[in-house]
Order: sequence, then C-alpha cells, then structure tokens
Amino acid sequence: DRGREQALLTANALLGVKFAAIYSSDLVRAVETALPNAELRGLGETDISRTSQLRELYFGDWENAAVVDLMNNYGDMFTIGWRQNFGTFTPPKGESVPALADRMCRALSDIAKNVVRVMGENLYESANGDDELNLLVVTHAASIRAFWGRISGYAAEDVCAAVPFPSNASYSIVDYDVSRDKFTPIEYSVDGHLSDLKTALPG
Repeated sequence: DRGREQALLTANALLGVKFAAIYSSDLVRAVETALPNAELRGLGETDISRTSQLRELYFGDWENAAVVDLMNNYGDMFTIGWRQNFGTFTPPKGESVPALADRMCRALSDIAKNVVRVMGENLYESANGDDELNLLVVTHAASIRAFWGRISGYAAEDVCAAVPFPSNASYSIVDYDVSRDKFTPIEYSVDGHLSDLKTALPG
C-alpha cells in the first residue's frame, strides 16, 4: 500500500510533463508504479509498453530470498560484496552489476530509438532547436543505480560510494542524444514530493 501511495505521489509530481510513451519493466511492481502516470493522462494498463530488458538484476541463487536469510546464509558476501561493492558484484549464479549496466544502456537506447522511429525524427526539431520528446521509463532500484553509475562515468568499483540506491518511486532525469547515442545524467532520485513516505534500499 505504501508503494502504491508513493507511485501516485510521483505521478502527480510529473503531471505537467507530456510523455510520448510510457515503458516499464514487465514485473508487476514496476507496472503498478507506471500505472498512475498512465491513468492521470486518460490511459490504461494496455498503454504501458513492457519489456523484460528493464527488469531488476537477476539474482541467481538469491532470487526470492528474504534479506535476513541472505545475511544469515551468505555473511560477508552480502554485507561486503553486495552492500559495500555493489558496482562490481555478481550474486551466486546471477547477473553481474556491470552486465546489468550494459543491459540497461542497451534497453534505454533501443526504447528511445524505437519511439523516434515510430513517431518521426521531426519531433526533435524546432526553430530554435530545443524541442524535447519525453519518455517515462519505470524500472528497479539496482537497475537505476547501475545505469546511473555507468552514464555518470564512474568505474565499476567506485559506483557504490558515488551513487546510492534511488528512493523508491523517485524519478531521475536523463538526456539522450539519439544521433550521438549518448546519455547525459541530469538529476538523480528526485524524491522531495514523497515527504515522510520516502523509503530506499539500504546500501
């Protein structure tokens, strides 16, 4: 219930933004976070484009495990590996965080290029050259953190210290230049609108 309330607060905070498309991870919690943004614009769940490429890190042997069990069963691997060395970490039989960063960069680039292809490149052009095409992309905390570390130019071993987990249901702003295939980080984990409902993963 708290997550749904956070999602609605964020949707209201973004109400003044015109989105050309809404994309989401295909996992339920991400779709439910995207849904208020669609509904406030007179759209429905079927108007949210979903892709497995925006999913959270694949945790391998850690999938669906409770944090307390990970702490008890994996000890230093969890506290030192995951929490203190996030940017280089690989869960047992899982996806590495650098591979996650690669996947997110590919997914977001593909999404942007696809929208431009469908809607027309002229949407990026105006008399003064400053038109923008805004996309809403809903994904997960580790995915956002890994992606932000990569596009900010941090080495994998520096991501943990430089980039915290984003607040749940916060929003981040990234500019993407289709012609140069270049991401530029603008603002990370904007969460003032969440007030006392703000929460985030530790680490």
